[in-house]
Amino acid sequence: MIKTIESIDKRWATVDHEVFILVMCLNPYVKWRLFASSMTPQHLVKMLKAQYCHVFKVNDMITPPSLVRDFLAYLNETGEIFGNGNWSYTSLDELVQVLFNN
Repeated sequence: MIKTIESIDKRWATVDHEVFILVMCLNPYVKWRLFASSMTPQHLVKMLKAQYCHVFKVNDMITPPSLVRDFLAYLNETGEIFGNGNWSYTSLDELVQVLFNN
């Protein structure tokens, strides 16, 4: 068991943690609440821009302006798409009902 944990620790140390943090932030049930005590939205925006540049192989100056605006609107549940309770589903079942039964 100890060898398994050591192996996991070794592999986790080499992983790009930012991707996993952003994945959790993009989960509508978690968002950034999980990281609110240790990260600000500015930290998350910096990570998002870095990952965008890495994935699309572009310079930092080329990130679309809407990327940050829409990400912050998502985190804060504001704006046309993410505000006014548009994403306030209390369960995955409720979300599935809305998406597939309309």
